[in-house]
This record gives sequence, C-alpha cells and structure tokens, in this order.
Amino acid sequence: MNYQHAKLVKQAAQQVYDTANELWQEVAKQLFEQQGLSMIAGGLTPDSVKFHPDYQAAAKKFQAAHERLREINSWFVKAYKKEYAAERAARYTSLPPA
Repeated sequence: MNYQHAKLVKQAAQQVYDTANELWQEVAKQLFEQQGLSMIAGGLTPDSVKFHPDYQAAAKKFQAAHERLREINSWFVKAYKKEYAAERAARYTSLPPA
C-alpha cells in the first residue's frame, strides 16, 4: 500500500465515522422530541433516552466507527510518518504570514 492509497483508506474511515456520528445525534434528537424532553444542563442524556434500543444501536455503531478510525489513524501516522510530516510542512509553509 502506498501513501495515496492509505490516505483514501483514512478518508473512508473518517466518512464512516462522520455518518455514524450524524446518525447518533439524529436518533438522540428524535428521542428527545418524542419524549418531550429538552437538553439537561451540562448536556447530560436522560436514562429514558440512553436505554432506548435505537439510541443504543446508534451509539454502538458510533463507538465501532470511532475505534476503527483511531486504529487507522494510529497505523497511518506510524507507517507514513515522513510523508505525513512533509505534507504538513508543505501545507504550513504555503500559508500567508500572520
């Protein structure tokens, strides 16, 4: 696998993560609306929402996507350290001075 292919794998994992996050947030929002609840101070989720099967399924998908993304990011940075550093350096040198 080369660097460009690895970047595509990383991007695909990021898209799966983003989709799972959106689903989880949407399910939570729908359950809050169905139950006539509003966000509790501090952003806590009530047990009636947390224990709902739809919420738990969405949370499980999100957690799996998050774990996979963490694994890929860890592998990517270790396997392509030089290429990643060169790409970042090129990106930062192209920025206008502050």
